[in-house]
Amino acid sequence: MVISELLNIFKGSQRAKAQDLITSYIGFGAIINIPTIYLASIDNLPVKASIGKLTAKTGRKSGQKELMPVHGFYNFVYLIHKWFYNSFYFYYFPFVVNYYPFFKVLIQKEINEK
Repeated sequence: MVISELLNIFKGSQRAKAQDLITSYIGFGAIINIPTIYLASIDNLPVKASIGKLTAKTGRKSGQKELMPVHGFYNFVYLIHKWFYNSFYFYYFPFVVNYYPFFKVLIQKEINEK
């Protein structure tokens, strides 16, 4: 899925008009979803029948009684990673990547004017 999104971005940068970009994005998404649609349409597939249906899902804080040996440490590491990705990776880094060239040009312009 990640590779398909990267390909979509690369192909999208070659489009001249917004209409072409949207059309190619929708078409590429439809092509990528063909295997999923095909697999969902086959009911008598032996592998699908042997797996069965998903019966239960448990969340991270589902009230399990059995904990791992160093559960507090692992929970702390998880929370730190979650905080990093939610705050820096998905918010701060895209902001910096988008606005760094703009600010660099402004600073360079100020230096050259002096």
